[in-house]
Amino acid sequence: MALYGVYRGVVTDSNDPLGSGRVRVSVPTVSAESWALVALPAIVGPSAKFQTGATVIVAFEQGDAARPVVLGRVQGVVPPLRK
Repeated sequence: MALYGVYRGVVTDSNDPLGSGRVRVSVPTVSAESWALVALPAIVGPSAKFQTGATVIVAFEQGDAARPVVLGRVQGVVPPLRK
């Protein structure tokens, strides 16, 4: 199943074992958890860190669940997803 569009996820680990700035994300609505690239504006710089437990917006390269990309973080109180 191809995963197009954006999904809400949660950062489960921000200590990338490769040291390349990835974060591990869980996307419950599609039962996916994997290390994800992080897309940030150039002005933010590579030192920006996502905290474990942060809610993020995730897309999947070419719809592939094994290739998540975090597009940004959701600020403030996040309402639960409706099923």
